[in-house]
Amino acid sequence: MSLLFLPTELKHLIIAFLVPESTLDFALTCKHHAEVCHKALGENAQLFAQWRILDIGRKRSSLWAATIEILSTPRIGWYVRELNLPSRHPSWKRKRGRDSSEGDNLLLDRATRSLRSLYPTDSTKLPVEDARRYPDLPRPHDLIHTIAQRIAAGSKDALISLLIHHLPYLRTIRLTDDGLACLRLTMQCIAAAHSDPMRANRLPLQCLAHASVAHDIPGTDYLDPDWACFFLRLPSLQTFVASHMGGAAHFGGRVDLMSPVVLSVSNVTELVFDRCGIHIEALDAILASITQLKSFTYTGGEDIDEDYRDFSPKRVIEILAYHSGATLRHLLLEDARGTVWLRSPETLIWY
Repeated sequence: MSLLFLPTELKHLIIAFLVPESTLDFALTCKHHAEVCHKALGENAQLFAQWRILDIGRKRSSLWAATIEILSTPRIGWYVRELNLPSRHPSWKRKRGRDSSEGDNLLLDRATRSLRSLYPTDSTKLPVEDARRYPDLPRPHDLIHTIAQRIAAGSKDALISLLIHHLPYLRTIRLTDDGLACLRLTMQCIAAAHSDPMRANRLPLQCLAHASVAHDIPGTDYLDPDWACFFLRLPSLQTFVASHMGGAAHFGGRVDLMSPVVLSVSNVTELVFDRCGIHIEALDAILASITQLKSFTYTGGEDIDEDYRDFSPKRVIEILAYHSGATLRHLLLEDARGTVWLRSPETLIWY
């Protein structure tokens, strides 16, 4: 039977299951369908205006309120395309009564338990050396228990970990690594789970194209290159930006995410490292995972510890030439003193 001859009521039911972009495509097929979709298109426009950019403020209730609303009405998460998470976001106290209703608590608990099929305990168990990277998490080998425990304690990173699983069409994420241990563990579990084809297509961040991670608190530790390894495992990612990243990535044991074989899925075309001091070995492993790199920007940082300030433009050019000499179109290297090194792909192949 032709779709045109279906009753209008059935078409409205079909439209209710369509994602926003598909509703527009359906409306463009003919004049009759445009009329049927008129109300849905208006609702989509209103929801896009309200939810397209989810900018979590620094108010104590904003992250909680946004998460609860999206969990209560999952369709709202379909409209979020950009997630901005500022630093030094205050935590909250999960109280019974006025601050947190019983229904909210049950909603969060149910959403947390639903992730068990994605991250069974045996698949998220970390080697001892990796578990030590999470001193604030008493049970880093059990992601679901960790998220539940951190939510109960009023930790913002657990809410963010839960929230990203309900934003299926998220395209851009910006975050500042400020005590986000639970989110870091979640990203490590997501990265590792991409090795399992049975779970890969059910993981979050399937549409993420742009990621920006920063550590902009002066006088504190640098941002771990581990974050780059986690995000590069996402096949949809095109651009990765890191600010104040330094040192080497720390992996080992059961899942070695620094292995070029494991990281070979990366489709990133643009890398930006701003005010960074990454060990050349870590940078080599990161670049080895990217097969279509077109733009690379690296700026050395003066505020990086002396042990991690080693900036060797020639070494960087050498590994760029080896891994990306055939695809690179834009290169900008600048050290902490402001000396700019700019090379074209034709020059790179001679190093």
